[in-house]
Formats: sequence, structure tokens, C-alpha cells
Amino acid sequence: YGFVIYNARLDSATRRPRLTIQTRLFRDGRQVYAGTAQPLDPNQQTGMERIEAAGRLQLGSELQTGEYVLQIVVTDALASESHRIATQWIDIELSEPAMSRPAGN
Repeated sequence: YGFVIYNARLDSATRRPRLTIQTRLFRDGRQVYAGTAQPLDPNQQTGMERIEAAGRLQLGSELQTGEYVLQIVVTDALASESHRIATQWIDIELSEPAMSRPAGN
């Protein structure tokens, strides 16, 4: 997955943001997975007004096929409390890998 963070606050000394990213997965309104919040280091990016980020979610085999909601939570430690947390979500569908399906399906 990929996403863009706009207008992150910058540390006055380092001119870098202090952001953490957390992924969550929901099914039927219930949270079925919550990743650990991880710091985001935009080390290769020069402009900080638009920070591009990407991640990969390794899901275990215990999750059933079907419709889920993937939520990304970004926390900006330097922002005011009312602007500190931003979230976005997208509907996704988990299906069986093609090689595990019976022929003809």
C-alpha cells in the first residue's frame, strides 16, 4: 500500500518531521489486526510538504477470505493536539491465492 502525508510539522532544529505510522485491519466492524506504531523516516525525500510513504502488510493464514477495511493511522508528534492524528482507510478483499484454488475456478 502507499499513501501521502501532507503538511507534517517539522522540528525547528532538524527540519524533519516526527511521524509514526500504524496499520489496522477490520472485518465486520471489528478490529482483527493492529500493527505496532512505527516511526516514519522520510530520509530520501527532499521536500517535506508532501511525504510519500509505503508499506507492506504480511497477513497470517488465520484470516478468512472476504471483505476487510485497511486503516492507516499517522501521528504527528509535533502537531497541535487537534491536528496530531490523521487516518485514512480503504476497502480491500482477501482471496485465496490462485495456486491454491481448484482448477477451473
